[in-house]
Order: sequence, then structure tokens, then C-alpha cells
Amino acid sequence: LRLFRERAFNVTGLVGAVVSAALFLLAEHYAAEPLIPLRLFRERAFNVTGLVGAVVSAALFLLAEHYAAEPLIPLRLFR
Repeated sequence: LRLFRERAFNVTGLVGAVVSAALFLLAEHYAAEPLIPLRLFRERAFNVTGLVGAVVSAALFLLAEHYAAEPLIPLRLFR
């Protein structure tokens, strides 16, 4: 039951993020002066940079979470 709650929480967060992103893009589309011009998303360099940034951020977050659960003890290497 605990695992179900954790997964349901993750899925709820993911759905909330997707809905928020869709609402933001919709608001930007109809705004007179958008924060991010939507034409930027047509440029390959902008998309690749955003994707690389997201992947690196996710990797750093997962590494930090992993080492917080199991701290690395370098002194064991010398015993």
C-alpha cells in the first residue's frame, strides 16, 4: 500500500507538471507580450539546449538523492 501511495504521488506530480506547462503555453500564445516567444521552440539549438539541461539536472538530482541515501565513505578505500 505504501508503494502505491508513493507512485500515485509521483504520477500526480507528473500530471500536474504537464497540465501546468500546457496552461503556460496557452497563456503565452494569447499574451500580447509573452515571457518566452513561442517561435523559439521552432529552433533546434534552443530545443537541444533545453533537453541537455533537463537531462543534466535530472542526473544531478538523482545522484544527490542516491548518495544521500547511501553516503560515500572514501576512507574505506584505504583499509
